Amino acid sequence: MAIWYANTQLCGLSVGKPTYNGSKIRLDVLEGAPENHPLKRKVVEITVLACEAYASLIGAEQIRIMRPVNANVVKYYESFGFTLRQGKASNVPTYLWRNL
Repeated sequence: MAIWYANTQLCGLSVGKPTYNGSKIRLDVLEGAPENHPLKRKVVEITVLACEAYASLIGAEQIRIMRPVNANVVKYYESFGFTLRQGKASNVPTYLWRNL
């Protein structure tokens, strides 16, 4: 998903998909543009809202944000009601989750 302001300024990008059984939506990439823009600090909120709408359409019950990059990002996502799940093995990634 691309988030634009006034069709002229790219403010955020995200990439995600439903899990194989469709019970969860996973966001693999969630990025706001690094420069100042009118939607600064709103990109996560807009992305999660869009994910919730899509999840409702397909019957998914959870949103996951995969592989947060650092503790500051984790804390920011937690302010949106997400909970951290630490990966326990090299093949199990760390992610944040929130039930719908």
